[in-house]
Amino acid sequence: MKPLLPGFFLLLAACAATPPEPANTSSTHTPTTSGSVAEAPPVNLTQAAYQNKVLADKPNLYLILNEGAGVDAEDSSNHGFFGDNIFDNPSVSGGPFATTIAPVFNGSTNRFIVANNALLQLSSYTIELWFRVSGTSSNGIYNSLIAKGNNTGYGREENYAMMVHNTSGVLIGRVGLTSSAPELTSTQAVNDGKWHHAAFSVLRTIQNPGETPKLTLTLYLDGSAVATSILFGEPMSNAIGPLAVGCWMTNSSTVYGAMNGQISNVAVYPEALTTKQIANHLQP
Repeated sequence: MKPLLPGFFLLLAACAATPPEPANTSSTHTPTTSGSVAEAPPVNLTQAAYQNKVLADKPNLYLILNEGAGVDAEDSSNHGFFGDNIFDNPSVSGGPFATTIAPVFNGSTNRFIVANNALLQLSSYTIELWFRVSGTSSNGIYNSLIAKGNNTGYGREENYAMMVHNTSGVLIGRVGLTSSAPELTSTQAVNDGKWHHAAFSVLRTIQNPGETPKLTLTLYLDGSAVATSILFGEPMSNAIGPLAVGCWMTNSSTVYGAMNGQISNVAVYPEALTTKQIANHLQP
């Protein structure tokens, strides 16, 4: 086992008591959809080609999650996030690319947790990953893919999150603001048992000092921008909870929305990637 770097660790934790579903505190803005329909990624895309393009865009965190069951998961960026795989070790199955593997989350007790760090507390960002939904979560109405939580509560209490709705099967991207939690959703259901690529970006800009920040939100599915919105507010970049892969978690270790399926190639970038950059990641 490698020694832990100060302030950085990743572990697979067990599920705590299920909290009640938080109220939807989204703002009253109306998300606009691009009209695009996501297309399947090219079958000749390889892990090596994809990985090189992710790293070229300099993520703060990149967890490929291909180490195998019960093996430490390591960060492939240059920031040193890694740690122990303990408690409910997930099994593994085929990943999104040929000859690759990815952890299988059981919908109740499997998840990866990354400790809070300033590199993960972001105002402009992109979160990106591959996922495959096998069923519904046993402790929530979402299959949570990734969420950067705060120390208490849900909804606006997280910095950023992506999840799949248990019933409708749509992909959801959420940004936590100081007073609301706006969401973007796909029109296409993604709970079809197939691998999908997803990304959610927030671009924060200020024209003049003292102005409320302008936020440009974009949700991507399989390389296409499927929903966009512009709103005004301040992202919860001071959220101090851990970053969770495969669930929604607060700093008090309360979890929700455990993933039922697989997740692979999780990346967090300190900027909003462009539509061209996201599309380029899926080119062979």
